[in-house]
Amino acid sequence: MFLSTRELESQPLRFEFSYPVGKFVFDQPGRKEGIRQSEPVAVNGSAELESSVGDIRVRGHIKTTLETECVKCLEKAAIHVDSDFDLVYLPVGVEPDRGDKEINDKDAEVGFYEGNGLELQNVIEEFLILAVPMRPVCKEDCRGLCPVCGMNLNETECNCQPEELDPRWSGLEAIKAPILKL
Repeated sequence: MFLSTRELESQPLRFEFSYPVGKFVFDQPGRKEGIRQSEPVAVNGSAELESSVGDIRVRGHIKTTLETECVKCLEKAAIHVDSDFDLVYLPVGVEPDRGDKEINDKDAEVGFYEGNGLELQNVIEEFLILAVPMRPVCKEDCRGLCPVCGMNLNETECNCQPEELDPRWSGLEAIKAPILKL
């Protein structure tokens, strides 16, 4: 759905969509699989023109489940998204009058668009990318992989002994001990 500034001049626009599984797939550098949608994306809300300059404000609610690899054990990690959003998009080249002002959380939710409006799907895509944690895990107490044999420690115990520290690094042990007590 295209959110046209011309249409928004006359009245706010309400929307309610469900995007099917597979509509959103995001690549992740360094991972064999990216972020995938495992449930339909349900989104509803409204868009309105906020100023004569062309500020488009998009508010609503989004609900879905995404799937990616756990950073500790490489198994599937589910990311449940059930959140409200309130985003403002300004035309490219128009910057809000900030002067010498600190950037707050609300300023971080400002995006830019070119042309006569913006595509709602792009807004949703951006929000979903930002909803994924930096280090997704399959469960909070994930034990990860054994650093010696690579066995998934959530599924089985291994009898591996940690490798001995190279004696050239032993001087660091004296430094590490007091730091760990803090």
